[in-house]
Amino acid sequence: MAWELSHAPEALAGARDRLYKKPIGWLLVCLAENKAQIFGEVDEDGDPVADYFCLETYELEYEKLKQTDKENKAEGVGPQSRKDNLAEAIWKYAEEDIRTTDNGGRNMHMCFSGCHSIAFPKQDMLDK
Repeated sequence: MAWELSHAPEALAGARDRLYKKPIGWLLVCLAENKAQIFGEVDEDGDPVADYFCLETYELEYEKLKQTDKENKAEGVGPQSRKDNLAEAIWKYAEEDIRTTDNGGRNMHMCFSGCHSIAFPKQDMLDK
């Protein structure tokens, strides 16, 4: 079971900071997973619902992301800039589309399945 995101801005900022410190490999996999969610129907609020994970799309997206990262590296883009670009794309999914934490609200999901998550820095930052 998962909870809807309802944390204080300070907690979200802490989770975002932690996301930006993740290794490039973790970020590549997480972003590819997000891009592999196939949407169809919408819920009662008109928001898209992830219908299923498409493995073929994941594999294609992962290879494209790896290739782009390799090209950026060859062009002299530093590792932190490459990580920042990936983390920013993941954060957009997490904050705008996923908006979910684990049961207990301790970890923010960075992918739709919840297998990639970031711990909040303090548990006392939940909005009550």
